[in-house]
Amino acid sequence: MNASDLARIVKDLAGAGQVECVRSLTDRRRVDVRITPEDRSALDHLNADIASADDDILTPLSEAEREQLASLLRRVHAHHEATGPAAGSRPAAQARQA
Repeated sequence: MNASDLARIVKDLAGAGQVECVRSLTDRRRVDVRITPEDRSALDHLNADIASADDDILTPLSEAEREQLASLLRRVHAHHEATGPAAGSRPAAQARQA
């Protein structure tokens, strides 16, 4: 993740009161980001909802097939991260129009 993108996300989360930013006790140049207890609870509930939805959607797949699907999706994602707009590639729709 780009450092400036991460900084913006942390700033937005801090502005919403979802995380606390405090200077590191061991290295004053660093800022430690901590999720608030209330939002930790909300995140735990959200993760449980996501896991339930995953189970519903992936019901027809065996555990091995789920692992294979996850592996394939990670490969696709990694490819697009490496060759995305910043790397100079064009989306397929734009390439067909050119």
